[in-house]
Amino acid sequence: MKLSKFRTNRLEVLQPEDDITPNSTELVLDEEAKTLGILWNPKTDAFHFRVTNQPSGENPTKRYILSTIARIFDPCGLIGPIVTIAKIILQDVWETEADWDTPIPNVLEKRWQMFVEDLADIEQIQITRWISTISNPSHRELHAFCDASKTAYGVSIYLVCEDTHASRSSSLLVSKSRLMPIPTKKGATPTKITLTIPKAELSGAELATQVMNAVSKSLGIERCFFWTDAMVILHQIHSPNRPREVFVRHRVSKILSLSTASQWRHVPTSHNPADVLSRGSRVKALASNKLWWSGPEWLLKTEENWPQEFCPGKPNLCCSETLAGMGLSTTVDPDMIVYDRLLEHHGSFLRISRVLAWIFRAVSIFKSMRIRRTRNSVMIFPENLQVTELEEAEVRILKWDQKRHLKNVRDLVKANRLNSMPSPMRKLRPFILD
Repeated sequence: MKLSKFRTNRLEVLQPEDDITPNSTELVLDEEAKTLGILWNPKTDAFHFRVTNQPSGENPTKRYILSTIARIFDPCGLIGPIVTIAKIILQDVWETEADWDTPIPNVLEKRWQMFVEDLADIEQIQITRWISTISNPSHRELHAFCDASKTAYGVSIYLVCEDTHASRSSSLLVSKSRLMPIPTKKGATPTKITLTIPKAELSGAELATQVMNAVSKSLGIERCFFWTDAMVILHQIHSPNRPREVFVRHRVSKILSLSTASQWRHVPTSHNPADVLSRGSRVKALASNKLWWSGPEWLLKTEENWPQEFCPGKPNLCCSETLAGMGLSTTVDPDMIVYDRLLEHHGSFLRISRVLAWIFRAVSIFKSMRIRRTRNSVMIFPENLQVTELEEAEVRILKWDQKRHLKNVRDLVKANRLNSMPSPMRKLRPFILD
């Protein structure tokens, strides 16, 4: 084969072998090499991206937005959080059912213009080609983190290398994300399953095993770990024989066909880099996000310093010990135990509400039996659940969810420190209603 063009960052390769051949050191080191839309700078030995925007006219259209997104070629998912935001905007445009060349609504146009302005800074992201700082690793392992939000779910995989002196390095290797299906409108023929957050978390776990299987085979690495911040997924994986709906059973089966339950562990949400992928990120924020590029800091430590393994028999104790090791609160709330169990066995809000309402009905019956023994009174309950009972269950679920996800806001409200809240939340003037 006659070699006509090449790029390298090794100076000795660029030196001429005779006096006739010109010295190409300056030429090759200063020129960028472009491969499938990804730019490589031989001088800095780093990859970077460049997206050229075509003029959209007065108003962007669905055709223009799709054309711009198609210019962001990122086969390894290195800038996945940025692409996630673009995909979410495109999906929202798709829901408007506008024609290809019809201007999009003003609300979506503002979001798109913000994204395009942000995209102009994408060249600030420099990704080193050499993925590991360990030149001669004696030990390699892969870590897959998965997560889901109301808009997308995904997985990010990190390569951890260790040398004979116990020095470790961790770098992002690949990521992949998918959007949540568009909810089916009333009266339309259902074409896709509407995913709840627990089902999306399970789909993210399935995607993690698929991507990990491909990566581990191509690199020849057998030591693999899977991390998720969803306790319900860990319970499902560790108890595959329990009766569950078809959607859950099939995905748990696929997950266990490509991994083992012992490989799955729990990670706090704040240490989960896939959380960035599922929610999206702006360019400048992503460029300085160490969690995304290198994973959690404890990956650079030995296994004894990682979050403890998931304990199926004592899930809450396991979580408590994990949080204690990270300097976080270890108080176990009995209400949260009930909440976790409901999420584990029931995937929809309506089903959880009905189950909890029946539990409250049973508690009322037990209390009435105790009262009847002392006062000879009889309480008669209707055969079906009443609206008031369902409302009481729904309120209790909302309180539990707020207690878990809005703890900081609750603490600030109790301390009467509304000015310390983020601006969007402060404008809502939150208060606690017992």
